[in-house]
Amino acid sequence: MIQNVWIVEKDRGRRLFHKRYGTIDIDPDLFSAFLSGLYGFVEVELGEAGIDSISMGDLKWVYIYSRNLLFIIAGDKEDYVPHLKAKLNVIKNEFFVKFPIFNKDWQEAFKHTAFKSLQEQFYPIVDELVVDWIQLAKVTDAANYMDICEVCQHFIAIIRKIIASCGEERKKALLDILKMQILDLIKGDNELSKIITEDGFIDFLRVNVFMMTEDAGDILKKILIRCFNTLRNELGFTNFQAMFRKKLIPYLKTDWKRIRSLDLDMLLIYLL
Repeated sequence: MIQNVWIVEKDRGRRLFHKRYGTIDIDPDLFSAFLSGLYGFVEVELGEAGIDSISMGDLKWVYIYSRNLLFIIAGDKEDYVPHLKAKLNVIKNEFFVKFPIFNKDWQEAFKHTAFKSLQEQFYPIVDELVVDWIQLAKVTDAANYMDICEVCQHFIAIIRKIIASCGEERKKALLDILKMQILDLIKGDNELSKIITEDGFIDFLRVNVFMMTEDAGDILKKILIRCFNTLRNELGFTNFQAMFRKKLIPYLKTDWKRIRSLDLDMLLIYLL
């Protein structure tokens, strides 16, 4: 997530624009001078072309230098630098579209109002971009979660067929054990609690993927591992492994590309 956006004069360290979007509160003027000074230090003392990106604290800071201005974006440490740089490049281009002749005399005109007019004109543009990126990220995450749910549900369908082949007494005992263990994994998560069906089994496709939390994907994988280990212990390693592989291999052949794109292949290696 984008936390802060700056536009700073490289030589003076003077802040032309700043907008905070995250919860981390930073003095914009003090930090503007620090960010430009850091860029200048690397450029002069280390003989490099300034800073491309740097990690400080829990944030990643990405720079773009153009026309004596430093465009800087601060994102979460989990964010990919190329993604942050692509967004920052869009902001830079939009700035020069809005203010095409940004020379010294033009800057002096804004200086008398502490660049308030510049910021007021550019705030809506950056806000619109950030809102669009947030919505796009939500849609992308939801699509990814949907794929994970669908793939995991294929595994669950196979496990269900194996349980169904057991006698009624053993089948009930297995379902009771699995339900208890799964409830332990999803406790406190209102959305994932929907996966327990009326007959006590699992249906990942019942969740609203737009409401899933960041760790939901890991919980789904843990549920599969818990199911696998329980059945392996109850039915015996050799018997369960033979049944599971026989039913799983045909599905892998049809959906392997998606499985690998979701980084679920290592899970499969464990299960097999």
